[in-house]
Amino acid sequence: MLLVSGYAGVGKSALVQELYKPITAKRGYLIAGKFDQFQRDIPYSAIAHALQQLVQQLLGEPEEQLQQWRSQLLNALQSNGQLIIDVIPEFELIIGKQPPVPNVGATEAQNRFNRVFQQFIRVFCSKEHPLVIFLDDLQWIDSATIKLIELMLVDTQTQSLFLIGAYRNNEVSLAHPLTLTLERLRQQGAMLQEIVLQPLSLEPLARLVAETLYQDTHTVRPLAELVLRKTEGNPFFVGEFIRSLHSEGLLNFTPLQSPLTKGGSKGGWQWSIDQIQTQAITSNVVELLLGKLKKLPKATQQILQLAACIGAEFDLKTLAIVGERSPKSVFQDLLIAVQSGFIQPVSELDEDLLVQDYRFLHDRVQQAAYALIDESNKQAIHLQIGRNLLGETLSEQLPERLFKIVDHLNYGIELVTDEIERDEIAKLNLLAGQKAKGAIAYSVAKKYLTTGRAWLAVSSWQTNYDLTLELYLETTEVAYLCGEFEQVEHWAEIVLQHVKTVLDSITVYRVKIQTNIAQNQPLQAVDTGLQILQQLGISFPKQSSHPDIRTELDIITSLLDEKTIEDLSRLPNMTEPEKLAAMQILSDITIAAKFAAPNLFLLITSKQVNLSILYGNASVSPFSYTIFGLILCSLVGDIESGYQFGQLALRLLSKPNTHSLKARTLFMAYEHVLHWKEHLKESLEPLLETYQIGLENGDLEFAAYCAHCYCFQLYVVGKELAEVAYAMTTYTEAISRIKQKTALTWNQTFQQAIANLIGDSVNPTHLIGRFYNEADGLSIHKVAN
Repeated sequence: MLLVSGYAGVGKSALVQELYKPITAKRGYLIAGKFDQFQRDIPYSAIAHALQQLVQQLLGEPEEQLQQWRSQLLNALQSNGQLIIDVIPEFELIIGKQPPVPNVGATEAQNRFNRVFQQFIRVFCSKEHPLVIFLDDLQWIDSATIKLIELMLVDTQTQSLFLIGAYRNNEVSLAHPLTLTLERLRQQGAMLQEIVLQPLSLEPLARLVAETLYQDTHTVRPLAELVLRKTEGNPFFVGEFIRSLHSEGLLNFTPLQSPLTKGGSKGGWQWSIDQIQTQAITSNVVELLLGKLKKLPKATQQILQLAACIGAEFDLKTLAIVGERSPKSVFQDLLIAVQSGFIQPVSELDEDLLVQDYRFLHDRVQQAAYALIDESNKQAIHLQIGRNLLGETLSEQLPERLFKIVDHLNYGIELVTDEIERDEIAKLNLLAGQKAKGAIAYSVAKKYLTTGRAWLAVSSWQTNYDLTLELYLETTEVAYLCGEFEQVEHWAEIVLQHVKTVLDSITVYRVKIQTNIAQNQPLQAVDTGLQILQQLGISFPKQSSHPDIRTELDIITSLLDEKTIEDLSRLPNMTEPEKLAAMQILSDITIAAKFAAPNLFLLITSKQVNLSILYGNASVSPFSYTIFGLILCSLVGDIESGYQFGQLALRLLSKPNTHSLKARTLFMAYEHVLHWKEHLKESLEPLLETYQIGLENGDLEFAAYCAHCYCFQLYVVGKELAEVAYAMTTYTEAISRIKQKTALTWNQTFQQAIANLIGDSVNPTHLIGRFYNEADGLSIHKVAN
């Protein structure tokens, strides 16, 4: 990554634009996006805009080439293409309609998104077609994009990618998220270089003025010195200041006169330093631009004010909607602004002879246009823009425009008194929060949810219960996703004080369980689960001794009646809400109970089997069947029944809505159940396939377990040690990339054992070498318990 920093107007963007020709000459793609000072809460705004340009470039290529890109993208994204379309809708034009992605847990969703985005970017990065992404105005970057930049820069599999970021170093403090991220990236070994642009000194400034006015540097030097004093050498300010001299009549062009004419002169540009110095021309570029903007017709000023509210880039259609005018009349006013040099068209004339897309010449121009709006009117204008956009947006267009609409409405929150409209805007904030959460932009989601709650009436728990409940449930989950565990307790307590039914509290209890597990409090997680299970009519005896396994088996046998284990695959789907809720909670605490409350482990597992037999199969039933199979095989010694439960779980995984637990269910079956009857080598290929499924679903924990067990079982079944060593090296790197420390330690331990066996160690009876050191490891494992 290359960083280009300097003050506003110093020429950062202009410098980077010089790269376009050499990059395209090398068959590379250069795409650019810009963060907006007035739209900082829209996740991925700049990078999404940049990738939209990539879509346009690809669509312009021959059909054969486009088909190759389509094939590569579909191959990389597999069944997760919709994740990319949700962030960059234009990619649907290349890969076509995609199936919805299955729901998975919050942690798995984040892992899945990160991995899919990395695979997506890798498609466009090759020696034949290097990819350059330029992100301008990083001082206004959103937190979600910061995470994507980290992902791209620390991904060792991504090659031929060049990130360029420009930012105003005077607006980025030591505590700014960008500064902290760059420091973190340096510590992770990312390659970062920086160019700091300085203002022009007198000599180059004199050359610039001389070339502009077709004079020699000696003649313009006094003028250059004056310009330097007024602008401090900032190139953009220099240009605007010289233009203002011309518009004020202080810099004039005299046509060349014939030498035969009486009093004939050479003509050219004329100025008077004394006259300029007597004028009160401001050195503040925004004030200077304001003065020029105020000379435009009123209608053009008003349309530029609205454009400044929309963003640094805007389009004619949106401007017509918010201005409540026809596109043709808006175009006429924009034409004047184009001719005056305030905005630039960025698209060609369409079939109606209108230009649709524009951008402000510079951020300072947008800032000046925004400053034209009276401070007391800004809220009202943003609110009206939001209302107009919402009124003209069809339901299918809402997801695409949602963030912009909500941002404008939120600006005018104090002006809305009608409770029905406030509730409607609260609902829109809820949708924006959910969309941001789906895009893994958790801090952005938190802001929208906070604003959504602010729109609600004090009595909303009584007057608008469903909306209020949903806002607070989302708030609780986002607090967990942001790692704010104390806040989880705070919001959960509020929800539990107001819920009307037990079912309404299930989500909160599930988040509390996840929070306990995230803080390495498995026993607390079990206790939390038991609290809500009791409210659902399920309780377990308080006993310190191990439960009687035979008793539990007798209960299940009696429930089966004349059914076989195979018949359980034909059970109807569980539909009773209370039982489905109980199954979710039981499943959530199963693994925690295995480690922290082993006496409850059998009871919790058998309860899930009981409920499935009595009320039908739930989405989590396959997982509980595999664990019950494990118990039967290893604790009871009933290998035949245990094996049948393992086979049952595999058959049920073909049913809908079992996606979220697929990786862990397959792992339990192939690692802990099926080998009791099938040769262990039969599990090798399935473990690798499950590793891939875990990656695709974002279940990185069980993907890593599969990778390790595959390596270990290669050794167990007697593969040659060279083959085992190669596999362990490959998958140690893979497990390391997905940052699963437990499985990584297991694999490195056995990797060192293999190294000892093939003579790659100092002492074959000690696990000390390139991959693992038992002297250091033991103390670490004790601490980690």
